[in-house]
Amino acid sequence: VHGRDDQVIPLAASQTLLELLPDAQLHVFNKCGHWTQIEQADRFVQLVTNFLNEANIASQTGT
Repeated sequence: VHGRDDQVIPLAASQTLLELLPDAQLHVFNKCGHWTQIEQADRFVQLVTNFLNEANIASQTGT
């Protein structure tokens, strides 16, 4: 998760990690800086909840 307007960590850093880490996902929040979990709390919580639910299902099915 990265805020497009982040002035602390450049978006390019997250894009590099996306390229290097297998099965990685990158979600870029528009009109958002460094604090995605605060600036867009509802969207952030929904994204993390969905991710954890998918991981839980995958662990139960062995995929």
